[in-house]
Amino acid sequence: HAGAGEIQVQDPAAHAGVPPHFAGWDAFRRYYGVMKDGGAISGLKDLYWDLRPRPDFGTLEVRIFDAPGSPADLLALVALTRCLAADCLRR
Repeated sequence: HAGAGEIQVQDPAAHAGVPPHFAGWDAFRRYYGVMKDGGAISGLKDLYWDLRPRPDFGTLEVRIFDAPGSPADLLALVALTRCLAADCLRR
């Protein structure tokens, strides 16, 4: 129980926030299967990660662009994402 003026920090849920590291699609599929079979999620749409794998497309969804502060912030996030993708493709 947090006292007056104290911030209570909770661990994030396994299906929200920053996703765990997966060595590849097979590792993600196993994790997804456990989460779905265990009733934690009913489908991919229930993964509220900042980066969400889409094995049906072989892609990652970047899900941080819901509410940028301004058009300039949005463009900066898009540019950063594009640079990260280009870097990953070079590796």
